[in-house]
Amino acid sequence: MEKILFKEEQRMHHPRMIVVLPIVFFIIIIYIISSWIRLNYSNKAFDLTEITINEFLILGVIIFSVLGLLLAYAHSCSLKTKISNTGIWLSYSPFHKKWKKVDTNQIRSYRIRKYHHLREYYGHGKRDHWKSGKAYTISEDIGLQLYFKNGKKLLIGTQNKQAIEYAMKKLMREGKTR
Repeated sequence: MEKILFKEEQRMHHPRMIVVLPIVFFIIIIYIISSWIRLNYSNKAFDLTEITINEFLILGVIIFSVLGLLLAYAHSCSLKTKISNTGIWLSYSPFHKKWKKVDTNQIRSYRIRKYHHLREYYGHGKRDHWKSGKAYTISEDIGLQLYFKNGKKLLIGTQNKQAIEYAMKKLMREGKTR
C-alpha cells in the first residue's frame, strides 16, 4: 500500500508578469495607433509607406495572440511532486500528462540546495543542461538535487524545504531496509 510522505503542487506565479504584460499591451496599442495616425494624417514622409489600417490590425491581432498564448502557457504550467514509499513521482503539465517515476534504486545521493535558475538552467521550466543535468522548476530557488549512480543529475524545485528533506530521509532509510 502506498504511503505518501510528501506532496506538493506548484503553479507558475510571476507577479511581474501580471504587471509587465498589460504595460506591454498598452505600449503596443499606442505604437500601432500612433503609427497609423502618422501614416494617414501626416504630410511628412513615413518609413512604413503603403501600409493600410487592415495591415495594422492584423499586426495587432498577431502580437496580442502571441502575448496571450504566452500568458496562457505560463498560467497552465504546474509542477506536481509526490514522494511515497514507492518512489519519487513527477508531473510537469502541460508536458507530462502522466506521472513520471524516478527510480530510487538508481539514486546515489541527494541534497536540498539553493540554485540559480538563470545561471545553471537558463530559466524556470523543464530544462536539460549538459553540465547541470535535468531540472523541473517553477519558481523560487530551492530544490531537491538527485545524483544518480550513472552520473546524471536531476533537480526538482520545491517551496517546502523541510518537508521534502524529511520525506527523502524517510524514503532513503526505508529503501535501505527493504
